[in-house]
Amino acid sequence: MGRLIDADEPEEKLSASRWVTAWSGAIGELRIAQLVAERNSSELSS
Repeated sequence: MGRLIDADEPEEKLSASRWVTAWSGAIGELRIAQLVAERNSSELSS
């Protein structure tokens, strides 16, 4: 995360923000998959 603060070049800032977006998107997808799996298992048990 230090790179975001120290990034002076516009390209560096752009690639850093793309990297963060990609990461948060991947984490979001994992979380959604987890929630869907939880919902499916609770529907099966009821």
